[in-house]
Amino acid sequence: MIACFLRLPIMRLDHHCTVLHVSILVVLLLTLDADGEDPDCEDEIFVRRNTRYDASLGDSLRINCTIQFCKNSAQNVLWFRVENVSVPVDLRSHISVSWVSAHRLLRTSFLDFQSILITDAGAYQCRSGLSVSHVIHVNVHESADTAQQAWRCLYIAKGITAFVIVVIIITVASMQGCKWKSKKKNRLDDQVRQ
Repeated sequence: MIACFLRLPIMRLDHHCTVLHVSILVVLLLTLDADGEDPDCEDEIFVRRNTRYDASLGDSLRINCTIQFCKNSAQNVLWFRVENVSVPVDLRSHISVSWVSAHRLLRTSFLDFQSILITDAGAYQCRSGLSVSHVIHVNVHESADTAQQAWRCLYIAKGITAFVIVVIIITVASMQGCKWKSKKKNRLDDQVRQ
């Protein structure tokens, strides 16, 4: 049995193949991104096409934009109002931006309107890096309650005005009637004395 082992061929390294393999391995290791991140990765925004929100005047409204960030992304989201050109949203006293994180790279940005105005109606987009969302349409209308309250107030005002006019007419008529009766009584008294 020892003789069988002695007859096995001895493996010798082929230095040319080894150098080639080591060179390829070094090149692959040097070009490999350690995080497994695609260097051409762009943030991905999830907003459905033709998204619409309807709000009544004075209501609160929250529109959202969900973003899948790349690992080395700045994770910054900007909101724009789309008119003839895109204009950054003016974060006024009744408009604010907030965040919710599902996990480290998936976040949702909210554009919050407290007591929405008619002038807030329009088209909005969120942007992160080079990625831009689909347009989000916001419609603001007077609520049926507001219109009904306006009509109710108008009818109440008309009713009060009519009541006041009737009271004034009755008061003036009764005062005139008293004067007329007293004049008539004075004439009768004068006739009786004569």
